[in-house]
Amino acid sequence: MNTKLNHQQIVQGTAMAKDFARNARVYDLFSFEDYIDFIIRFIEKLNPSFIIE
Repeated sequence: MNTKLNHQQIVQGTAMAKDFARNARVYDLFSFEDYIDFIIRFIEKLNPSFIIE
């Protein structure tokens, strides 16, 4: 089985960017270090037969 990890970003000019500009406090953003820790914990839980793209 394959799994793909995609980072999330807020792209300028999109509906999400407009919402973020109005309501930034409701977004729970990761610091770089927290994101890396999250990804490591996630990968550690995957079945070893999975292929990560």
